[in-house]
Amino acid sequence: MTKTVHIVGGGLSGLSAAVHAKSLGFSVKLYEASPQLGGRIKKVSRHDNGTHLLVGAYRDSFEYLDMIGTRDQLKATKGGCFSMSEGPLTWDIPAHSFFRSLLTGAVPGVNAFNLFGKTAQRRVWTPLILAIYNTRPSCVSRKLVWQTAREVLRAGQDGLTPYLAIGTLYDAFVAPALAGIDVITGARLQGVEADRLQFKTMDVVLNGDNRAILALPLSAYRHINHPLDIAHHTDRPITNVHFYLEQPVGERFFGLVNTLSQWVHAKDKMISVTISDYQPNDDKLAQKVWREICFHFDKAETNCPDHKIVCEKRATPLQDKGFCKVRRAVKTDFPHIFMAGDWTETKLPATIESAVRSGKMAAQSVFG
Repeated sequence: MTKTVHIVGGGLSGLSAAVHAKSLGFSVKLYEASPQLGGRIKKVSRHDNGTHLLVGAYRDSFEYLDMIGTRDQLKATKGGCFSMSEGPLTWDIPAHSFFRSLLTGAVPGVNAFNLFGKTAQRRVWTPLILAIYNTRPSCVSRKLVWQTAREVLRAGQDGLTPYLAIGTLYDAFVAPALAGIDVITGARLQGVEADRLQFKTMDVVLNGDNRAILALPLSAYRHINHPLDIAHHTDRPITNVHFYLEQPVGERFFGLVNTLSQWVHAKDKMISVTISDYQPNDDKLAQKVWREICFHFDKAETNCPDHKIVCEKRATPLQDKGFCKVRRAVKTDFPHIFMAGDWTETKLPATIESAVRSGKMAAQSVFG
């Protein structure tokens, strides 16, 4: 009899688990509560919601793309650099020599003698930490920072090279992954028992030939009856502001320093701005963001264009010391139930790479 893996959750961790389980010869059934798969990777018009950046150190993500045949849908940013701006001041940090460049003055006001001074904090470390962890630098777990640094250093010269999707990450990561996988949408998990998954309209029995991978966000477990040892943890939001233009602009990706706006990705007729660890608190957000970015596109005299604001209130966990304590291994106390998700113990921050790695780990363990 073919062994079946029942995967609950159609985000990246669930898709990764499905792709890897299928490659191992298992039958796969994927259950998703919403109509669309992909989790945080979703489209706004023909673009991704948010600046989902990958770096060369994301070896499990690139392996996943190789498995579904879409590695060629990613490209390195122009020059393989991180482009930054503070007011009229701009600079590039080459990814392949990132740390050497910091020591030798690639960032104005930063060198080997003040690498962790106030200017370096403002122009280098705060933007990067917010982008990676979606958590304020004062709160981020030092253990997690060192784990991330080790991953980057192990990857060698290409470890920090930034990559963006040629089209969208949805087209690269989600749609091609569904071939040969039985997908059931509208299936919201309500309960978990040692030998059973309980959905609103059906139960799935678990046994030696039928096992489950729960690939759910940490916050989802608050709404499910389950016997699993999972502690609740604080969530952090991410806000994206999308501006719709009448004329296309050339593709650009850059970071802003000392502004509310943090990362800007312009492409075709859209400019998308990402603000990590932020939830809108007034109705003037779009106007404020537009004033911060418009002169970068020679549009200082134009009014705020049509726009859409998308706030993901539970984008990631707060990645502090407490987060490291709530992380769980893919194996549970129940032999037929495994877990995946960017919040599980992958030794990475809650990123695309962590989600993909967790799915791979779960798939390799489920009948191991």
